[in-house]
Amino acid sequence: AVLAAETVPIPEAPPWVPGFLNLHGEAIPILDVSARIEKRGRMMEISDLFLIGRRQEHAFGLVVQEILDIASIDSSAMSAANQEMPHAPYLVGVLNVEGWQIMLLSIARLLEHSDIPEELA
Repeated sequence: AVLAAETVPIPEAPPWVPGFLNLHGEAIPILDVSARIEKRGRMMEISDLFLIGRRQEHAFGLVVQEILDIASIDSSAMSAANQEMPHAPYLVGVLNVEGWQIMLLSIARLLEHSDIPEELA
């Protein structure tokens, strides 16, 4: 994870794409998952983190407020996603842990549905 830093806005990008992050000379698009699910933008907080990942040859960043744990999950432990949910295109399942329901998102699908202008993706 990288501490939230100043991003460069992307012209005509949706509100859940706050911009690009320059990381070691590479322009990385940043997606705010919370804002995407809520379908509205939000102001970045100084305490936000960018979780940096790579899909094929492209790097990306996800805005997160906190990282509690990283775990491998057996697919048999999750329930199927309800396709009536508004974020179903990238929701792959639900995990029930100690009374909490944790939504499991597909990063590949999230990137496909990010609405980043194609010429900048």
